[in-house]
Amino acid sequence: MSKNIVEKYKLPKRVLVKIQRVPEGGFYATFPELPGCHTQAASVVQLADNITDAILTYFDVPRKEIDETLLYIPEARKLESIEAAKVLSATTNVEAYRRCAVTC
Repeated sequence: MSKNIVEKYKLPKRVLVKIQRVPEGGFYATFPELPGCHTQAASVVQLADNITDAILTYFDVPRKEIDETLLYIPEARKLESIEAAKVLSATTNVEAYRRCAVTC
């Protein structure tokens, strides 16, 4: 993640994420610390991208300043097992995500 973007827009390194499985299919995420910020996705993979997009939109980060290393990744071993609302944290630690993707 670009350090300049984090400092410039005062982006948090961790954000609480409340994720629910939607009865119609997919996931819905809200951010208790970011009033009015929410997103949804059809899959867990799409959810990670949408979480990042929602947070960056909340902090008004222009798209032209975002690079592919700027990700907020939900920290959970198996998001597929979420049945009820679950509060997790999302972090910008891409290495932790890569380790989990291999071992989880």
